[in-house]
Amino acid sequence: REALKRNTEFFAEIKRKSEDKKSVETRTKNAVMKFSVAIAKWHMSNEVKPIHVNEALELYKASLSTFGMHFEDGEFINESSLKKTEDGRRIAIDKAYNVLKNEKGYAFESEVIDKAVEYGCFTSRGQAQALMGTLRMECKLTERDNMIKISWK
Repeated sequence: REALKRNTEFFAEIKRKSEDKKSVETRTKNAVMKFSVAIAKWHMSNEVKPIHVNEALELYKASLSTFGMHFEDGEFINESSLKKTEDGRRIAIDKAYNVLKNEKGYAFESEVIDKAVEYGCFTSRGQAQALMGTLRMECKLTERDNMIKISWK
């Protein structure tokens, strides 16, 4: 009970700090509790204690920080927050490319950009074009007949 109370109190405080009032998702709370159970088992404990919840919260905070997010400031991983990250934008480009590519794996760059912008990950078309330029510099784009092929490897 103490562990569940600790989890609930922690998320209530984070939600209070968050700008996005919908940001605390049930699955986020459940994930932290599952981490807590796993940590309790790791420590060979028969019950989940507040210390296990604290350890799970630290693990969750550390994982969010890899996305440049500050959990204690009310930033969470959800669809809208993921879109704001570099990885989220790359995922949008990849998703758009996969929808539009032909049987040989090529798509028109302008169509990929337009589709990626539709997903809401970019604030402007120029931002999507800049990412395509980065992919080009990273040698992840192959061009042929005014079309592109993206290789993420």
